[in-house]
Amino acid sequence: MQDVNLENLKEIDLSLCEEVGRGKCGAVYKLNDKRAVKFFFETMSHENIMKEYAQTLEGSRLNINAVGCYGLVRSKGRIGIELELINGVSVEYEMANGTASPKFFGIKMAEELKLIHSRTANKNIYPDAKNFYLDCAEKCVHDKWLDNNEGVKI
Repeated sequence: MQDVNLENLKEIDLSLCEEVGRGKCGAVYKLNDKRAVKFFFETMSHENIMKEYAQTLEGSRLNINAVGCYGLVRSKGRIGIELELINGVSVEYEMANGTASPKFFGIKMAEELKLIHSRTANKNIYPDAKNFYLDCAEKCVHDKWLDNNEGVKI
């Protein structure tokens, strides 16, 4: 991964943005009706941020169901990725409110993984993870998230 000169990145004033999501790596802020920015927590290494940025760009290049990526930005020294805003609700919300089951999301995730693995990605950005995901699928069957007939055939 190449180093990024923070001085050349567009500066975002987060005080003007609404936080719309949060995860273990960072928080997502709404910039406008079409764009959001994911700002990483200070605990995230520069290397991991650059890896996620490269994977986001590669996902767009592969034409999988990935959000549009508009580049790196900064806010008071923190690095972020400017992304297409997707209006919707989280998986956590859907499951907590009973509008979709874990089984439904397991099947959807398996379908997306099958799509992703049907593409040829840059191996430096996305190393082969077939065995990892096969182990995950076996765990889903073992834990009764899917039965043997519902597993995605690879």
